[in-house]
Amino acid sequence: MTGTRMLRALLGATLVGAFLVFALPVVWRADLAVYDDHDERISHLPAALAFADAWPTPDLSDYDANTPPLYHLTIAAASRITGTGTNALRTVNALLAAACLAVVYGWLSRTGRLGRAALGTAALGLSPYFLGPAVRLGTDDFGLLWVFLALSLWDDPPPEGAGTGRARWRAFAAGAAAAAATLTRQVHLWTVAPGLVAALRARSWPDRLGRAALACLPVVLFAPLVVLWGGTSPPSYADWARASVNLDVLVYAVATFGALALFWSPWLGCEANSGRGARIGTVAAAAAGVLLLVLHPLPWHGDPLRWGGSLWTLASRFPPLLGTPVLFWILVPIGAAALLLLARVGWRRGDLGPAVTLAAFLAANLASPRAYQKYWEPFAIVMIARAVRDLPDRPRRALLGPALLVGGTFAVDVVRFWW
Repeated sequence: MTGTRMLRALLGATLVGAFLVFALPVVWRADLAVYDDHDERISHLPAALAFADAWPTPDLSDYDANTPPLYHLTIAAASRITGTGTNALRTVNALLAAACLAVVYGWLSRTGRLGRAALGTAALGLSPYFLGPAVRLGTDDFGLLWVFLALSLWDDPPPEGAGTGRARWRAFAAGAAAAAATLTRQVHLWTVAPGLVAALRARSWPDRLGRAALACLPVVLFAPLVVLWGGTSPPSYADWARASVNLDVLVYAVATFGALALFWSPWLGCEANSGRGARIGTVAAAAAGVLLLVLHPLPWHGDPLRWGGSLWTLASRFPPLLGTPVLFWILVPIGAAALLLLARVGWRRGDLGPAVTLAAFLAANLASPRAYQKYWEPFAIVMIARAVRDLPDRPRRALLGPALLVGGTFAVDVVRFWW
């Protein structure tokens, strides 16, 4: 192992180890009340225990969860070794979240820019919307584990000389990971779209068709559950799964991308100023963000069953302008421009994958009746960090932006989870 590879591995192990050192004591705290307690108590723990009691033939026709059963089956299987104590199962859950961080770090560090990779991974691990589901039973981080594994396998081609066998194995592994993501949370069916784009990069039509078929594994494996349930969720939760288009999600998600992009602005700002086309596109995207707010204002409401997150709480402290808090008038245009720049990083090298990934993710989340920041902040962090990975080097002080995000979220986590 070369010195660079050893340093990369050591840094990754340190990040994952530090995450577990921070998270595991929180896992075992009985006196801690966090948002994620609710879903654990009423849904994920009962479903996992019911599967464990019926092992190895659990009844998948209906159970106490609004999601497909892979997460609960995984926890039930682990309980055969750990026992069914809540803390033991939470520990398994935290280890799965740590595995997600390892996948993300491996993806972000492939080009050897270890500072950017470490800060991007730390920003994900310390996000309250990643750490919360890591210390209480929940499907969020387990689903993201498979999403990021699939995207990382589709994203970078195998090394030169690896041969078609290696490429086909990666295509199968990516399709299987996307299927696992969908069998954890049905919203991740969107991963089919970037898989199909990746299939087009194969050199021959037989390979393209084969990889496209593998990219459709999520549809193939989720379809029997849809038939079994008569819908996309178990029957007990059918009323929760009624499809609609919630544009509040789009506005809030774009604003979240805008807020996070500020911390990586030294790189994204240079990308925006990299040519006349980039400047025009950035201005046009920001104008589209303004138009979105004109066409769909987002008044602030204090209903935690429909809106929630740190930006939503912060927005309540800003006066409204044309019905929408001023904070969103700032962040939504920035977010729209940032999304364009993230997509542009890909298509400048002839890869539509990032653009399709972002579009498919946002479109899938429009079906949610609840605009919760937890649904898109972890994904936004990783997608921004992934785009920045390939941008030209900036002075070292540029790292202060993501470092500030890491330090700020660490302070928030200490207050929220340790005090």
